[in-house]
Amino acid sequence: LAGLGFEGEAAPEAGAKLLGGDGNEIGRVTSAAWSPLAGHVIGMGYLRREFREVGTRVRWERGEAEVIPLPLRA
Repeated sequence: LAGLGFEGEAAPEAGAKLLGGDGNEIGRVTSAAWSPLAGHVIGMGYLRREFREVGTRVRWERGEAEVIPLPLRA
């Protein structure tokens, strides 16, 4: 399980695919919501082990996200 910081104002739905740079599926979003404290959408998702390092960039169907440390502070 990894923390995710999403770009933009759209929050992905639970189950949304997370993609690596080559377009292959590397995981799924478990939850996401707007965080007033962070000023952007944050969430969590299951990612393949090699993509869980903080700072790793991933994509989803409507944008990009970055792996962020857990626990999340909303």
